[in-house]
Amino acid sequence: MYARWTDLMDFFLPRKCQVCGRTLLREEKSLCVGCIPQLPRLPYWGTENPADERLFGRFRFEHGAAFCFYRHGNMAARLLLAAKYNGRPWVNRDIGRLAAHELKASGWPYDIDLIVPVPIHWRRLLTRGYNQVHPFGEALSEVWNLPMDTRLLKKSKYTGSQVRLTFEERLRHVDNTFAVSRPEELKGRHVLLIDDVLTSGATLSACARILNTIPGLRLSFLTLAMAN
Repeated sequence: MYARWTDLMDFFLPRKCQVCGRTLLREEKSLCVGCIPQLPRLPYWGTENPADERLFGRFRFEHGAAFCFYRHGNMAARLLLAAKYNGRPWVNRDIGRLAAHELKASGWPYDIDLIVPVPIHWRRLLTRGYNQVHPFGEALSEVWNLPMDTRLLKKSKYTGSQVRLTFEERLRHVDNTFAVSRPEELKGRHVLLIDDVLTSGATLSACARILNTIPGLRLSFLTLAMAN
């Protein structure tokens, strides 16, 4: 029944590849089979991922990785910007599904208990209509059969753009803007903190600072992309 409905929808409103614009087949998602291999993937998702190296020493974590390399104008940037600003959050779900399957070869998801996405402030949620990180988490949850909780971590203060700020300035900008509700539910658990793009690492560091105060909590992180 679902397949027939998809075929009917594709007949009247053909789905297009988000990169090349080719009409997608039923089994294809946001990207066609020709564009999927061209995603600028980062190497070494096990223990030597560049994201792991960038944030090493900034906060306590067990595993860290980013899936793609993000650079102005490249494929990853165009896709993630469309997901964040152009009303196409499902793009992050489709890329997240690719990441989840490919990361399995490197040992992910290890012994992670819970997926927690980086939150956005309610004012941002009101204007954008969605948190672009949630579809990524939904894909990981589906493929890895792990629960996701979108309410445990909250952004309690509104912050503006961090463009052109240094890491130290960004960290001060977001410091003390996150809070954990029901911290007792996280004691002794291995939490995977997720975001769409890792730039300076200030946002992840600010989230990790509050999470790492919970007794017995173990923390890992994963992002869809990492900017240079």
